[in-house]
Formats: sequence, structure tokens, C-alpha cells
Amino acid sequence: MPTQPPAKLPQNSAQDIKIRPWSIMWPLLISGGLLAWRLGTDPDLSWQNLGKLLEVSLGTLLLALLLLALKDAAYTYRLRTISRGTLSWKNSYQGIVLWEFANAITPSVVGGTAPVVYLLYRAGLSAGRALATVMVGAIMDNLFFIVMCPLVLLATGTQIFPELQGFQGSMFGLEFEVGNRQQLQTLFWLSYGFLVFSATFMSNAVLFMPRLVAKTLARLARQRLLRRWSWRLRRMGMEMVHAAANLKGLPWHFWARTLGSTFIIWTARFAIINVLISGYTSLDVAQHFMVYAQHTILWVLMLASPTPGSSG
Repeated sequence: MPTQPPAKLPQNSAQDIKIRPWSIMWPLLISGGLLAWRLGTDPDLSWQNLGKLLEVSLGTLLLALLLLALKDAAYTYRLRTISRGTLSWKNSYQGIVLWEFANAITPSVVGGTAPVVYLLYRAGLSAGRALATVMVGAIMDNLFFIVMCPLVLLATGTQIFPELQGFQGSMFGLEFEVGNRQQLQTLFWLSYGFLVFSATFMSNAVLFMPRLVAKTLARLARQRLLRRWSWRLRRMGMEMVHAAANLKGLPWHFWARTLGSTFIIWTARFAIINVLISGYTSLDVAQHFMVYAQHTILWVLMLASPTPGSSG
């Protein structure tokens, strides 16, 4: 029996999402500067090598752009579905574009959650409902990898993990060195376990224990440094309880549409790489599946990366 929601809270007034141009230009300028520095210092990178990017066919580029449009369309549909029509199509599209941008300039272990909650609040959702919306989207994304990773491992076996010699990296800010395939598998399962824990925690927080989250926000509101925003934190907790009660009462086809659009999003995203690779070399069906499977595994390994957008 669905939980009855508390008394309806007043909605935030919808606004177009507006970002100052310079807020976007700074990350682009920093990235461009780092790229120019790498071109000048890395012998493996040169303008001649980058010129090979132009050798791809026009048809390949058009197909990649079509898949990109499909990904964005599915993202927009999912965000509008989770908001249950509160967000317009325009605001939903603006939200996912800025969400992707926030993910690209923030470490994957942190993610772009905080900026997106603010953007959805500006778009017309209450603060608590915006937080619940972002967390539901993150839960759906995690479910995709939780389901797909075991499937691709069953289909490909351990050969999906390449042999590495002295590969160095970091996870959660800790340096490590991977010397063989077995160590890489261990690193993958640690990251996968973190993914399962994250999905379980967020699911419980949004659907089963929103009052615990509200109490945590209320405790934070009593801290001296946060007293200025105490009423906002308490209100966010109340709104999240209200949003969670509504989510628990939604029919099964809501969750089917949300999860289905999530699978379309990630399949289209990964297929872009397949298309671009096939623009330079011929791949058969088995090779296409291997590229897709390795991309899925690689993405899980990158989820705990401390670098912006999992770069490097």
C-alpha cells in the first residue's frame, strides 16, 4: 500500500536556466591551455597526429552525431519523466546539458550533483524534490552498470581485462600500481562494490529512509556555520520526505520508462565510440561487442577517479 504523502508544499516558481558565459569559459580556457601545453611537451602528441582525426568519413561523423542526439533526447525524456512533467522540455534539455558539463569539470568521485540540484531548483522544482530527482537519476545510472557488468563479463570472460605492465594510477586519492590482469580485476571489483554500495545507499535514502535524511539536514542546520541557511536545510528535508512519498506511490510503468531510457542513454553513449573506431578500421560484430564491453568495464573503473571527468 503506497505511503500517503504529507500535505503539499508550495512549488518553486519556474525560471529559465541561465548561466553567465564566463562561468563556462573558465573551464574551457583552462582545458585549452592544458591541451596546448601537452602538445608542446608530449612527443606523442603533435598537430600532425591530431590531423588524422580529419581522415574519418562524413558518414561516420553524422552517425556519431545522430547517436549523440539520441543520448541527449533520452536524457531529456528521463529528466522530464522523473520530474513528472513539472520541468518543461526546454528546461529538461538545459538541465541535462549543464549536468553533463558539470560532470566533465568535476571529479567523478564527487560528480556534478550539487550544481544540478541548484539548476533544477532554478528550473522550478523545490530544493528537496530537485535533490530526489538527481538521486533517482543517479540510481538508474548505477543500476545500468550493476546489471550490464556481470553480463559482459559472463559473455567475454577475463580476456576483457588487458595485460598491464607497471600501470600507475589513483583511487580515492590513494596511489596504486597495477602490474597484471589479476590486480586490474581486483581494482574493478572494488570499484563495482563501491557502485553497489552507492546505489543501495541512495535507494534507501530516497525511497525508504527520507526522514533520516531530513533529520540529518536538521542536525546540520543547528551547526553554527550553517545557521544562516538553517531554514532552507529544514525545508529541503521536508520537501525530500514529500517527494519520496510521491515516488513510492508511482506505478510500475514510471520506473520501466525511467530505466528503459537509462539503458538507451548509456548504449547510445558507448556506441559513439564504436562508430568512431569503425571510421578508421573495420570491426566485425564480435569486435564491436568487445569494444562495448571494455568501455562498460572501463567506465566502472573511472567512477572512483579523483580527476575532473575521469581524465587520465
